[in-house]
Amino acid sequence: QANPSLELEEKSRDVLVGAGFDEAITYSLTNMASVARLAPAEADPAVFLKLANPITPEREYLRRSGLPTLLEALALNLRERERVLLFEIGHIYLRREGQLLPDQPRILSIAMAGERAPRSWLAPKPEPFDFFDLKGAVETLLARLNLAEQVRFASLTDDPRFHPGRAARLELRPVGKGKQASDAPGESLGVLGELHPGARE
Repeated sequence: QANPSLELEEKSRDVLVGAGFDEAITYSLTNMASVARLAPAEADPAVFLKLANPITPEREYLRRSGLPTLLEALALNLRERERVLLFEIGHIYLRREGQLLPDQPRILSIAMAGERAPRSWLAPKPEPFDFFDLKGAVETLLARLNLAEQVRFASLTDDPRFHPGRAARLELRPVGKGKQASDAPGESLGVLGELHPGARE
């Protein structure tokens, strides 16, 4: 019997690979220093699940976001290549009060760095990737999954991980008619943006 969730994941993989991305498989475990480099306010051990006997201090907390581990993979790849496009589909782990086990949603993380096009004699110094390249990749994925009409991009100005003015929230469009429905905030599905200069370094 077909599993719609798995079929959606496989189609997402096909679309992203077709768009030039490589799939990464990273650790589900992280550390507070890695989280703090991206978002200092989020590096609160109390909200993370910690292993009782971690093999190494670098892998002692279950991740709450896919970004820290994917960005580590991005940094490693940038040592070898000038242009890197990565994605990962994997679990995050969210502690819930009153629950023995955490919520374990599967999420998609995407990271792009380097030049928009490979260098050539026609383009000796290509422009670097920017927010609109990432937004275009997400729009392509949504269109190929037949979800473009169900979601929208909304302004995101309060996420310290991203450069102010170069970030957006992906929302589910509210159901209903008229201006009130179109102006109402939708359920947040994710965020995207250009990393804040501090986090990028």
